[in-house]
Amino acid sequence: MAASTEVEGSAAAINDVPTLPFAQMTSQFMQSVKDNFAANNIQGLEKTNELLLSKDKENKKLALDQCLREYQARELIIATKNKVEFDVIQKYVRFVVQAAQRELCTVSTPMNILGDVFDLLPLAKCEIFFKIVELEVATWKSPAFYSSIKNHLLRICNDLLRRLSRTQNTVFCGRILLFLAKFFPFSERSGLNVISEFNLDNHTAYTKEPPKSEKPKDDPKTDSAEQTSEDKSEKNDTDDKAKESAKPAEDKTDTDDDKTEKKSDKVEEMEIELIVEEKEKMEVEKKEDEKESKAEREFKLYSNFWQLQDFFRDPAQCYDKTQWDTFCNITAEIFTTFTKKKLDSRAAKKEPQMKETADEFVEEYFPKYLTNQNLLNLQLNDSNFRRYVLMQYLIVFQYLQTSVKFKTEAQVLSTDQGKWIDEQRKKSFKLLDETPPNGKAFSTSAKSILKRELIWIRWKNEGCPSLVIPSPPPAENGEAEKEEGAGKAKLGKRKAPLGDVMRAEAKYGKINLGNKGLTKLWNINPDNLEACKEQERNFLPSLLDFFGEPINELNPHNGIEDTYKQVNKGEWGWRALRLMSRRSNHFFLVGNSHISKLPEYLTIMMKKMAADFEINIEAPSGGDGDESNGMETNGNGAEAPSSSLKLTEGQVSVLAGKLADNWEKLVPKFGLPEEKVEEIKGSGTNEEKCINLLKAWIAVEEDGASPDEITYILGSLKLSQLIEGVF
Repeated sequence: MAASTEVEGSAAAINDVPTLPFAQMTSQFMQSVKDNFAANNIQGLEKTNELLLSKDKENKKLALDQCLREYQARELIIATKNKVEFDVIQKYVRFVVQAAQRELCTVSTPMNILGDVFDLLPLAKCEIFFKIVELEVATWKSPAFYSSIKNHLLRICNDLLRRLSRTQNTVFCGRILLFLAKFFPFSERSGLNVISEFNLDNHTAYTKEPPKSEKPKDDPKTDSAEQTSEDKSEKNDTDDKAKESAKPAEDKTDTDDDKTEKKSDKVEEMEIELIVEEKEKMEVEKKEDEKESKAEREFKLYSNFWQLQDFFRDPAQCYDKTQWDTFCNITAEIFTTFTKKKLDSRAAKKEPQMKETADEFVEEYFPKYLTNQNLLNLQLNDSNFRRYVLMQYLIVFQYLQTSVKFKTEAQVLSTDQGKWIDEQRKKSFKLLDETPPNGKAFSTSAKSILKRELIWIRWKNEGCPSLVIPSPPPAENGEAEKEEGAGKAKLGKRKAPLGDVMRAEAKYGKINLGNKGLTKLWNINPDNLEACKEQERNFLPSLLDFFGEPINELNPHNGIEDTYKQVNKGEWGWRALRLMSRRSNHFFLVGNSHISKLPEYLTIMMKKMAADFEINIEAPSGGDGDESNGMETNGNGAEAPSSSLKLTEGQVSVLAGKLADNWEKLVPKFGLPEEKVEEIKGSGTNEEKCINLLKAWIAVEEDGASPDEITYILGSLKLSQLIEGVF
């Protein structure tokens, strides 16, 4: 019973609340808006809203909406005689946004406020106040506002675009379109041309009738010449008649013959004059015909060129056979013109550079083509204009060959038409490559843009699915444990989005590479660059560790056959060269020795390293055979050093005696400095010069100055027969 009485009491209390008249609410709200907006006191407006008791809360919102719009129109715009300041309107919009966030007015009221601003102000002011819409984009995108105001915002932008001129207010139109593109998601249907319609209203106006040829005026020179010739002929006739009448009768018979001769001469002169006049007239007519034919050709090119814009405006008409033939003929003529009229890349370099600053320089922009016939030659020599036309061709070619969802069954190209388009596409890219400046770079960019366009075409064919991946709804604790247990039993459990995982691990300083092994390796050390410099990552062995055993294998006392020596293994030889290039000083020594095989070269290098490591690789003395302590016996029975060791003083003296007469031939082969060669030339006999030359060569080459080396050098000079029996 007690509960029922409480419910009845509360119902009675609600019924006791009076219903305020709409006019009373608006008057109190208007006074509150005037007082609180000047002080930017949203709490005062909220207090006024609480004091106004009414059964219907929605009516209170509608009353405040009306007051907010009336206050702006009367007090902030009309009262200032359209001299309202930007800061005042921006402050008022933010004040209304706060009221909407506190649910004092409807959510769409801030957008209605902006709509009234654009309706009441001229276009010049609208361009300034549109910045408020751009600055508050974060507010419009918030969940509290987006769904309620997106249609209002779209309507405001479309109304502005209808009022603006696309040729005079190009910048403002572009700002509005860019804002809409950034504000709405890709999958917003209002911003998509879903059924692939063309803008058929975009006509290009140009002259379609050839200019009338003017009739050439009569040449005054020819007229005067004709008149003078006629006067002369008449005068001559009258003179002849007078002379004839003056002569006596008996002389008439004598002058008849002379008279006939004179008449024949006059006729010939008149005929010659007529022939000359006819030739002059024919030359004049020929020049006029040439001018007319040239004008006809230029007008044909002009009309065909601008007729292309009709095909670019509506590419679907290319599927008609008659229109297709026209399109092919025009394209062939245009490409021939582009090929003949090459653009000079040096012309761009000769152009004077603009000295104006960035603030002073204003770029000229033409939203529409200028189609005057007198400008066509200039346009054809403009690289940017040529690129525009070629890019339009490439876009049309791609559309004609791409499958679009809303094409009809009849809109299909034949095999021959497809081959023709492929050929023209290659010509287009070739012309783009040849168009300066940076033709190849521009052509590469055009190819990438067209490839990206194919991706968007495929996306539209699939019905424009949303590009936002919906996140799974959060589950309660109990349900989460159940789902976790069920997920362990199922192999196909859905993983969390990689982006969420990467953001979660980034908070702890970790980097997720999408693979467990790579992620583990990458996060072993916080600074991977410093970790690469640690000594533990230096995997190169020392020379002694790597070459120690192969050097011992060279000692004949160990009795290791050549087949089993590591120096004769290709894999080991490759690693040995890599290590020597990093660790050994002998690897980069310059020498003239000719190495035909890798094992021979490595053997020489290891003997040098054995001397550095103080490893004895010589055979013990008293051995069998002709070898004794690594020395070979020559033909005289005397011991001679191995052919791989450095030349001795005795060998130098013997060689000098045999090569004294040819010592100058050895100079270019030894590669000695010019100062040293000049010094040797000033010393004694040829034998002394040869001795000094050999000693200087040995000082430079050191161990490289071996009997094998001098034998190789003399062989290249075809002098090896001089030292037979020396080694």
